[in-house]
Amino acid sequence: MINAIIVDDEIKFCNSLQEMIDEVFHDKLKVVARCKNVKEAVHAIKLHHPDLVFLDVEMPPGNGFEVLEQVEDKNFEVIFTTAFDQYAIKAIKFSALDFLLKPFGVEDLRDALKRYDQKVLKEKSQKQFEVLLYNLKNVSDPAKKIALPTLNGFNIVSLSEIIRCQADNNYTDFYFTNKTKSVISKPLKDFDELLEEHQFFRVHQSHLINLHHVQNYTKGEGGTVKMSDGSEIEVSRRKKDEFLKFMLNNNK
Repeated sequence: MINAIIVDDEIKFCNSLQEMIDEVFHDKLKVVARCKNVKEAVHAIKLHHPDLVFLDVEMPPGNGFEVLEQVEDKNFEVIFTTAFDQYAIKAIKFSALDFLLKPFGVEDLRDALKRYDQKVLKEKSQKQFEVLLYNLKNVSDPAKKIALPTLNGFNIVSLSEIIRCQADNNYTDFYFTNKTKSVISKPLKDFDELLEEHQFFRVHQSHLINLHHVQNYTKGEGGTVKMSDGSEIEVSRRKKDEFLKFMLNNNK
């Protein structure tokens, strides 16, 4: 049985989630506390030592991130619940933590609980919480960190350490400045969407590169870029004009 806490300032949402759990997931989840603000949540977590916290992002005048900051022993998993908030969702994705977008239904919750089951077999989220809180405090791109899910847990790296990413079916090979490589258990498209605002560019169906590590470009049908690790990456013909324009605009 998973002991869970619901943290949300919307009574209707709390009631809806409680009913969903009681009707469909009563044999898997037990709600041990419901909280409507940061102070109540911190107290309940310390008191009940939950396995899982459904944590609302926005709870004026506070937010869910403050709960994590104030709890020292983070020996639990979190599923963030939020209405559409692009900044919050980006921060959560960078830390590889889970979230449910309001309003959500039974199947969404079922999928989230499956991900929870898969995750607890690997490791607790302490490192991911650290990445999340670090990024919220250090908004400049060079300082930003990302949690990369591997087959055995997570790698925590700075964006500046990533030279390039290469698709490998449903996995992605990451190449780093220290000349190491990691196989990450997510497809390349997930990182394309996540990193596009941070000087990463999808030059080819199979390649996402960090523009800070481009050394030169050689003309051709699509052309070729040489990266700081000596690798040469083909630029697809359909991406050529967009890539050259992007490079020109970012080197002014």
